[in-house]
Amino acid sequence: MNFWPFILIVSSGVLLGAFGDYINPVVNVDAPDPGVLFYDGLFWMVSTSGDDTSNMFPIRKSADLVSWTSIGFVFNSSTKPSWASKCFWAPELHVVGGRIMVYFVACDSAGLLSIGGGYASHPQGPYTALEYRLVNDPLGAIDPSFFKDPVSGHQYLLWKVNDAAASIYAQETNDAGDSLLGSKTLLMVVSLTWEQPIVEAPWMIYRNNTYYMFYSSGYYNQPTYNIGVARSSSPLGPFEKACAPLMSQYADGSPSNAFSAPGHTSVLDYVGESSSTFLVYHSWYSGKIDMSPGRVVLVDQLWWSETPGDWPVVSGQSGTPTCDSQPTPTSSGSARVPSSVLQIGNSYTLQTYQWSDQCWSDDGVISTSGCSCQYKVHSGLCSGMTITLESVNKPGYYWRHKNGQLTLDKDDGTDLFHQDSSFMPLAGLHNQDYVSFRSVNYPSEYIRHKDGILYINEWDGTDLMAQDASFLPIAK
Repeated sequence: MNFWPFILIVSSGVLLGAFGDYINPVVNVDAPDPGVLFYDGLFWMVSTSGDDTSNMFPIRKSADLVSWTSIGFVFNSSTKPSWASKCFWAPELHVVGGRIMVYFVACDSAGLLSIGGGYASHPQGPYTALEYRLVNDPLGAIDPSFFKDPVSGHQYLLWKVNDAAASIYAQETNDAGDSLLGSKTLLMVVSLTWEQPIVEAPWMIYRNNTYYMFYSSGYYNQPTYNIGVARSSSPLGPFEKACAPLMSQYADGSPSNAFSAPGHTSVLDYVGESSSTFLVYHSWYSGKIDMSPGRVVLVDQLWWSETPGDWPVVSGQSGTPTCDSQPTPTSSGSARVPSSVLQIGNSYTLQTYQWSDQCWSDDGVISTSGCSCQYKVHSGLCSGMTITLESVNKPGYYWRHKNGQLTLDKDDGTDLFHQDSSFMPLAGLHNQDYVSFRSVNYPSEYIRHKDGILYINEWDGTDLMAQDASFLPIAK
């Protein structure tokens, strides 16, 4: 991992590195649920403002997604819709029918969460509120997003209903984007272990003849909050989910990670010098969930594989928020492909963090003799942001967890085996130059060594576990 010299730019609160690089966060104050639009050569961001009824949804602008300037608010007490009382959450800006539409959440005096809208001729405003609710569900509706299908030209509003299944719906809009047509279609419900108990915050894009829906799951103020991705051949589904989160950081307080509980992302296909895709999302500081300064804004690049059927990845293959210097998004340097600690198809010895002469061995322990054992990296048997490790000494045998311990076993073709043998390769819990492996079907548990044996254990917040769960892959 490269570390570049940097200087502090006090006016923006952002660390900028050499050659135009930056270091997260890009907004170092509470700005939850960032909704970002590229328009008129600039990036425009709106964010949640909570229960303040004097000014709602702060507006910021930036030329590079890194240095942001506050320029005002979408609504104030005299311009907000009359039905909206508080809970001013999750705004987004979109170009619809030649206008700038703002979609947002608010609740009425009875506490019912609904989706509203407004419009302006420019992202900086002024905005005129729609006096009616676009979505008024008796169970409550949150997290609106807009998508225009480049294939059919149809436009859709997406949102989440607060029902037991945490359902995400889409419904077609008129050309102006200020009313709904027809009936809603169910796109997604909670179905994977790591999504529990809710899915929310959809954002859809079209790329390579495929519709990708990005979303968040878990509670926003828990370390298990994350960003997932699903794909389909149609904007109305059915959607296939990746079996692991695209972006997560469950190990709150681990020594090497600055952030925890990343989520609620905007996804920008920026057609500029870099021609790249970026996630703009919020996160808590590690160890400071529900504490000041709140949810800060981060930017990380999304990488697309040239191999058909592959899933997008962030931060190389780490799947965690970046903490080191990254190329400024609008620069040509953002096309710089990050190095991955593990490369698909390569074989590695897996050395412990504490002892350079102790490595994984085929019998499920760490030992000196294990440093002659090698493991080949494959794309995960459980598809999406995972890897599976095959023994070079015992071809056809893969590492899996079974009754809490790590063991080499043959693929029996079952879904259980495919989940047990698929792991998320994340930035090392104690040192980001190392790698930590998190289970897919026990998503809070990491591979660690303990008393010389390889286990999966739930993150316990200790420095010892951070060391035990960090491994150095040595290519052979």
